[in-house]
Amino acid sequence: MGYTGKLLIAVAVLFALAFAFPFNSGAEEINTNLEVKAGHINVARGFPFSLPITVTGPVAENDLENLIRFYAAIPGLEAADIELLEVEGEMPEIVTDTQERAKVGVNEEDASTLVLAWGPPGGFPMGDYVLEGFYGGPEGVTTTFYASINAIGNYSVSFAVYDYSAGILINDPDRDKTAINVEEYKFNVLRIFPDEDGWHDEREINRKRIDNVDRYFIQVTFEDELGKLEFNYQLGLSLIRSSRVFPKGSSHANLIDFEFLNIIQALDSAQRDEYIANYLFKKDSLNNEAHLYIPVKLLNPQTVYDVIINSHIVVLEDENPFPIGNQLLTWSFATMGIPHITSISPGSVTRYYDSSMPIIIAGNFFNYETVNVYFGSTRARGVYVSDGGSYLEVYLPSGSRRLEPGLYDVYVINTANHETIAHGAFSVIDEGHHIPNDQYRVKQEIRQGDVISSLKTSEDTLVISSRYRDARTLDFNLDELMGEEVLIRKLEFEGRSGDRIGELAARSKWADITIFGLSASSTARGDKAVISLGRVEPFLAQSMQARLWDKSIRSDLIQLTGENFRFDRARLSVPYRNTSGDNLKVLRYDELTRRWYNVDYYTVSFIDRRVVLQTFNPGIFVVVE
Repeated sequence: MGYTGKLLIAVAVLFALAFAFPFNSGAEEINTNLEVKAGHINVARGFPFSLPITVTGPVAENDLENLIRFYAAIPGLEAADIELLEVEGEMPEIVTDTQERAKVGVNEEDASTLVLAWGPPGGFPMGDYVLEGFYGGPEGVTTTFYASINAIGNYSVSFAVYDYSAGILINDPDRDKTAINVEEYKFNVLRIFPDEDGWHDEREINRKRIDNVDRYFIQVTFEDELGKLEFNYQLGLSLIRSSRVFPKGSSHANLIDFEFLNIIQALDSAQRDEYIANYLFKKDSLNNEAHLYIPVKLLNPQTVYDVIINSHIVVLEDENPFPIGNQLLTWSFATMGIPHITSISPGSVTRYYDSSMPIIIAGNFFNYETVNVYFGSTRARGVYVSDGGSYLEVYLPSGSRRLEPGLYDVYVINTANHETIAHGAFSVIDEGHHIPNDQYRVKQEIRQGDVISSLKTSEDTLVISSRYRDARTLDFNLDELMGEEVLIRKLEFEGRSGDRIGELAARSKWADITIFGLSASSTARGDKAVISLGRVEPFLAQSMQARLWDKSIRSDLIQLTGENFRFDRARLSVPYRNTSGDNLKVLRYDELTRRWYNVDYYTVSFIDRRVVLQTFNPGIFVVVE
């Protein structure tokens, strides 16, 4: 086939395709449809606010030269109730022409609807802001509306875009709406001091030296973003005077410092204003804050106080004869406690004490955040308050700060103004010496050693004579040696290389404990092995029992603990109570890991109502069900 024939066939095919599939000479047709978006806002009456308004949407190419103008219709708001602010860009115009108002759907009878307009009268070319076929491009154009409204209410705002060239609205005002909720100004309290958290030193509550007298002030800090808060010079002093600060449960008392208020009241006008500005009300424009200070007398320690601060002491700057003021404020706070000591255990340690073993100081009113302990002038290495606050774990100084042998006053200090002293309550014992007589006495002398009794705590120690630290067997009835009423029972002996007690039995109605292969861990000269046998201290027992909340405890907590000792094994015979004994088990508390473990080797004697257990490790033991 020749070239002409091929050309005719190709033309015929193109005609056929043209009739079968109409040719699209351009992109899909775009209609102009703008959208106006703005978020709902809450504002204070009479305070300036800003409202970002974003316009976006597709624009037809044929409409680029059309003239448009933006409007906002706000029913229920009158022109006299709004102040328009020009902060950046142009300020909107209030539209009063009835024909122009009608263009956005506001009829002549809707006189109570405020209409605002942006842009020049008659409009501006839409194409001035079109990018890539969209008004303002994909992100749109955002204009910020600045104003203040003086009428309280919840106002619905409808936005409209009118195309003067086409004579139509090119958005949906029923869709493009927002709300402006105008409320009365509310004072925002940023901080109060002293607050409800923790304890506060009553001598450091905003203490100021004024005219050679220490004055104290409760503080309230308000947000003052626009700098419009001021002291109520007309009524403020009287309102402070009738405010209340009183100990909880003693509502008849009032600790407001009336003396200081009387001094201010007696000054001439200029001096009075100066005192108020210096001591009662201070502005902090840098941080947009205003501080109100309420003078109070020196408060008592260890007391909970209720506070009632009257309203309208601080007011909003306004020409109204009855300006808006702060709300009534109420809260409570506690002043710092003075520590109280009931016992110190142990009350004595050897010269070569183990600084990793805590001294337990029982009592109350220990401040978690600030408490410190001193032995004489030497500060403890660490102090930890128990969960319930009933005792302190105190770790003795170590290294070059170790305590030398002697008698020490113990200071427990919450702050410099809140401390207690236990005179001569702790001692460090030199090697080979008895404990000081003003704290301890020799209760009983036996062939195997001396029983030393504490004069301040329920604690006795059997100091085993050096002649028996390598004995084959030793048998002691601790109830007879120390008395059944003594709570803490201890054994002590000095370590020596090669010494080993084959079997040591310590019997008591609380538990019979037999230790096999007992010796000192360290045998350096002066190192003593100290073993606690029997019941644990009540405050320690209470804390440990709390960790066994899911168990039924059927015996006393029995300890086989101490320092600088080791053994091959031990047998404990512990009485149980308040149970048939069918479902008993034994737990061991490890002081190193601070965890409870099951004891595997034990038997239950139903006749004697005792559990007999074997252990290879020291710890605190308890029978549970």
